[in-house]
Amino acid sequence: MLISYKWLQTYFDQELPESESLADILNYHAFEVENIKRWDTDDILDLKILADRACYALSHRGIAKEVAAASNLRVAIQDLKIATETLNKKPKIEVKKPALCGRYIGRRVENVKIGKSPEWLVERLESIGERSINNIVDLANFVMFDIGQPLHAFDADKIKGKIQIRPAKNGEKMTTLDNREAELDSSVLVIADDEGPLAIAGIKGGKRAEVTESTENLILESANFNKSSIRLTSTILELKTSAARRFEVGLSPELALEAMNRFSSLITQTLPDAKFGPINDIYKRKQKPVRIEITSEFVNSVLGADIAEENIIQILQKLDIEVIKKGLRLIATPPYYRLDLNSPEDMVEEVGRVYGYQNIPSVLPPPIKGRAMINKSFYYIEKIKNILTERGFNEVVLYTFTPKGYFEVAKPLAEDKKFLRENLSDGIADCLKRNSSNAPILGLSEIRLFEIGRVFGVHGERIHICIGRQTLIKKDRGNEDILREIINLLGSAFNLPISSKISTGPSGAIAELDITDLFVRASSPNSYNELDFERIADDSVHLKFKPFSLYPFMLRDIAVWMPSVVDKNELLDIIKKEAGELLQRADLFDTFSKDGKVSYAYHLVFQSKTKTLTDSEMGILMERIVKEVERKEGWQVR
Repeated sequence: MLISYKWLQTYFDQELPESESLADILNYHAFEVENIKRWDTDDILDLKILADRACYALSHRGIAKEVAAASNLRVAIQDLKIATETLNKKPKIEVKKPALCGRYIGRRVENVKIGKSPEWLVERLESIGERSINNIVDLANFVMFDIGQPLHAFDADKIKGKIQIRPAKNGEKMTTLDNREAELDSSVLVIADDEGPLAIAGIKGGKRAEVTESTENLILESANFNKSSIRLTSTILELKTSAARRFEVGLSPELALEAMNRFSSLITQTLPDAKFGPINDIYKRKQKPVRIEITSEFVNSVLGADIAEENIIQILQKLDIEVIKKGLRLIATPPYYRLDLNSPEDMVEEVGRVYGYQNIPSVLPPPIKGRAMINKSFYYIEKIKNILTERGFNEVVLYTFTPKGYFEVAKPLAEDKKFLRENLSDGIADCLKRNSSNAPILGLSEIRLFEIGRVFGVHGERIHICIGRQTLIKKDRGNEDILREIINLLGSAFNLPISSKISTGPSGAIAELDITDLFVRASSPNSYNELDFERIADDSVHLKFKPFSLYPFMLRDIAVWMPSVVDKNELLDIIKKEAGELLQRADLFDTFSKDGKVSYAYHLVFQSKTKTLTDSEMGILMERIVKEVERKEGWQVR
């Protein structure tokens, strides 16, 4: 949510703190400020508003109230000029689905002149990245970003008959304001007249009753729609709008009338000749106030603080929460727009964040008494991990979404992630292949991987384990033997016999086991002690972390005949000296002795930290190494 500093200032008579200080106030007490950017002579704060508090905070007024609660400032009372009713025309409205439209307010306005918006209005909207369209549309958008209630205006002369709020008919079509043709069905709520849809309720207006420069008469709309219905429609039609974002988190129906009055008042100010009719307000199930009972003892026990009851009351009142004291109890009534406050714990959170969590002392909780319950599945999964990691296997966590599978995803993240995976083997095979290509730079002669995860197939959701090994030594034929050994060890962990088919291919050997039922059949553990969570790996103290290169490595082999009395380290010293920082590894892979001489063969791995090496560069480097090696008497590069 983008918040204009200048716009926010209109809610206060006192001068606001500078934008950086204001950001600190919000960060500590309300919302995360992700960025502050300069726009003309204004500062724009980018706030991260989570869904639970979006019911009031996706607006400048909502943020102003947060600033006031967290500081010593007061929100100024804003005068609202009520539009005088000079017409006796009330729009006919029928709500056919009250469960999806809790409140609908309509009002007729005549003698309007559509044109450019006043400079102040254009500046307000453009400061938060919104485009100016015309004075009526801009005023509707201004009210939405000001107090959080979406509004809409129709050209009254283009509406045929009464306004109906109803489900769309299957196959019904409507062209939206952005010239997109939407095909509708009965799951979509629309605003319609006798001829068909005028707008997709709470999301997007239609082209047929669009307000244009020729418009003279308006029907103003302010409504409250079911949040689940709006979210579903917005997702299905792929229409993400500012209005939909607000409706789909839930708004108070009480806000609708206030927004209509503000909209009418702003039209009166900018178009003095406009004539207003009476409001038609369809509002059958009125919002009931929520009353929450707390005590100061409860608040402090949850927060681990010692806040006086008077301070608790003051904090809640700063947030427009009415508090009545009855003995030791405090009866709190949140304002109508705070739909997120429904429980005593919600009240505690409000007190805590405004008081300042940084002001609450850090105290360790008392030790847990009694014996903790042992989670059987967790125990055996961790035991399996211990067995495999102790034998050189590395755990991987791969994508659950794959290009093929039994269950298709309704809204895939990408074309290659349209299904839920049916197995782990495909992912492990690909992972073995990709890791093998990087083995030389790591100095590995084999790759050992495993994954424990969920798969989704004909039999539903299951837990599988997949283990894979790929050797990089041609003469090594032990892939299958090693996996059989691991499978037997896993059977010992469950104290149950386990068998699994081992598949072999270009990526090595892979075994996949369904262990879902083993958790049920295995004996229940008594404690977690056997897992030894605090044990540190023997070689962990020798590990050193350093930056890795983002550029590809290159391989070269060299074999040198040299007198057997000469230490091979002399050869390595020459190679390292000539290669310099480009040499990352030199691994001996073959030794051969004959007639008082010995041949040492090395894999050389070269890599730059600043660029991609070329074949010509490597050729020059290897020539230099060969030339320096053959300077030695009795040495020869094979």
